[in-house]
Amino acid sequence: MSFERLAPFYRAMERVLAGGKLQHCRTVLLPRLGLVREVLVVGEGPGRWIEAACRALPRARFTVVDASAGMLREARASWLRAGGELEKIRFVHASMPGVVPVVAGGFDLVVTPFFLDCFAPGPLAEVVACLAEAAGEEACWLVCDFRVPATGLARWRALAVLALAHGVFRLITDISARRLTDPGPWLAEQGFYLEEEETSEWGLLGASLWRRGGAVGARVSRVWGGLRG
Repeated sequence: MSFERLAPFYRAMERVLAGGKLQHCRTVLLPRLGLVREVLVVGEGPGRWIEAACRALPRARFTVVDASAGMLREARASWLRAGGELEKIRFVHASMPGVVPVVAGGFDLVVTPFFLDCFAPGPLAEVVACLAEAAGEEACWLVCDFRVPATGLARWRALAVLALAHGVFRLITDISARRLTDPGPWLAEQGFYLEEEETSEWGLLGASLWRRGGAVGARVSRVWGGLRG
C-alpha cells in the first residue's frame, strides 16, 4: 500500500473535498494529550497533524513513518513551514505492518491519522500489534479516522461515503480494506482502553484517545481475551 501517486496533490485534494473537516478531526484532541516526550506518527501523509503538533507539543520529539517517500517529503516541508526543528523529528520510509523504530522505554504517544481505515481485518490486527509493541507501558494512542454510526440516516450516509472512498483508493493506492473495520477490539487486546472521543459530520469522523496501563486497561484486555477465547 502506498499513496505515492497522490503525494503531490493530496493536500489540495483534501481541501477541495473536505475543507477543514479532516484537520479538525486530527487536532480536536490535541489539547487533551498533556505532556508527551516521544511521539510515533504512522501514515501521516503530507504532514498536517505534525504541523499542528509542532506548536501544541513543543517539548516532544517525533518519529514519522510512511510508506510513501513523496508523502514524507511533503511532511518534512510542512514541519519546516510550521517552524519545527529538524533535530526534533525523524522521517522513516517503511510499510506497515513492519519494523517500527523504537525509543528507550517505548513511545508515550502513538498517532494514526486516517490510517487504520486502510486495512482489512487481518492486516489491521497485525498493524495494531506491531505499533502496540513500540508503545510504552502507559502510552496513549490517538486514532483519527472514519466511523460508521450504529443506526439511521447517518449510518447509510457513512456507508455510502466509505464505499466510494474505499473503491477509489483501492484502485489508486492498493489498500486492502473493502469496508471499515473498527480497530477498538485489537486496541483493547493490547491493553488500551478508550478514554475520550469526539465525533463530527453526523458521526462519520471520529477522534478517540486510548490509554494503556492501570487497572482499567488490564481489565479490558482480560475481558476481550476471554471473549475471543
